[in-house]
Amino acid sequence: MADKRFDRGAANAREAAKKAPASRQPWRRSSKQRRRCLAALASALVLVVVGLALAWPPAERLGWGIDFAGGTASTFIADDPSSAGAAATLVARRLEKLGVTGARVSADEDGTLEVVVPAGQDATSAVSSATRTGHVELVRLDAISDPEVVAKIQAGSTGLSLDAGSYSALVDGSEVSSAQMASLSSTTDSYALTLSFSSDAAARFEEATGQLASVGGKIVLLVDGTVVSAPSVNAQITGGQVTVPVGTDAADAQALAIALGTGSLPVTLSVQGTSAVAASVGAGALRTGALACGVALLVAVVALFATLGPLGLLSLLALVASALLELGGLAALSRSGAFVPSVYGYGTAALSLVVLLAVYVGVVVRFRGRVRGGSTAVDAAGAPLRPLYRELLVAAGLLVLAFVVARLVGAASTEAICASYVWLVALAAGALSLPLVLVSLLRLAARGSMRDNPGAWRLEPVEREVR
Repeated sequence: MADKRFDRGAANAREAAKKAPASRQPWRRSSKQRRRCLAALASALVLVVVGLALAWPPAERLGWGIDFAGGTASTFIADDPSSAGAAATLVARRLEKLGVTGARVSADEDGTLEVVVPAGQDATSAVSSATRTGHVELVRLDAISDPEVVAKIQAGSTGLSLDAGSYSALVDGSEVSSAQMASLSSTTDSYALTLSFSSDAAARFEEATGQLASVGGKIVLLVDGTVVSAPSVNAQITGGQVTVPVGTDAADAQALAIALGTGSLPVTLSVQGTSAVAASVGAGALRTGALACGVALLVAVVALFATLGPLGLLSLLALVASALLELGGLAALSRSGAFVPSVYGYGTAALSLVVLLAVYVGVVVRFRGRVRGGSTAVDAAGAPLRPLYRELLVAAGLLVLAFVVARLVGAASTEAICASYVWLVALAAGALSLPLVLVSLLRLAARGSMRDNPGAWRLEPVEREVR
């Protein structure tokens, strides 16, 4: 009978424990917190692996840029010096769309424009495509007054240059709203440009093609006054869009589509010459810089461990995660042309990591201060992070606002834009690493070794001498 009463009492106790609120079940709450922390660390590990995949190998994904690898400089003279700056902006945009990363385009007051492309990229064809005027015209063959040229076009010749005044354009480049490359066949290399027109140009083009279709006439595609293609018109073309064959080279077709799609240059650029540009940072300087970074990291590890003990190492682990996440982000931006590899860009990235380390050290110092002030390690690790996140969001907002304003007024240099991207990526990396790595490690340690051995973590209250 006694055994039965004992079993019934134990069962009642277990049932009461199940119904008890979470605040009266610390073991259950602690287990749930551990699972959350482990899940956060696992998420951080996945993000770090993704960052490494985006950035590996760094020399290929990030690139060395002109500062580290040198390059080729091409010099041009604009026929209108006052518009050289606008032309430089458009050339830089074309180079980005052509996949050239790290190029520098600058214009002087005298109309000199310089384009520098990093080593390892096809500078000749890319610069040639980006600096062409890009003025497109669609012309009726019967509107060309030179009979010799007309005969050659009828025979299938291309690359002919037409004299100004020898023809009248049916559609002018200012009436072309977009230009895209298209493939004409899935089995053969045959490419075309799909051009879209304004409503007025579409109406004229529709009427003209209706007339030409009945007599087998041709429409000539001119770019900068040179014949690119002259297809026959077989039917009236409606809808304000036409597809014109341009050849069998995909790269040339894409370059032509980019040049026409970005709009024509406000000037005509004349080539003055090309020259090699030496790297401003040589191999010896790179080795010296790498050695200096290694020494600085070693000093930071020793200093943090000497002052904060294992807490300092936790802040370093968070910094490593941030560095790898930032590396992946910069590699993604470099692939899109937003991040330009340079001494300035990498220097800004290094400075951003120093700032993040200071933030992480501040977090662990505040944590230690709470514990020494009488809080338990668990309560101190669970302190809200809202004030810190508020500061990060304000900093990110100010950076975005400054970046947008600078782009709108055209006052942002390439270096300033690059620095803005670096700081935004660094803030994103810090906002992820802080809760997922540093806070999770603090909370796990607070429920384990900190509670069992606070002396090893240097969390004992500091004794002050009373006089």
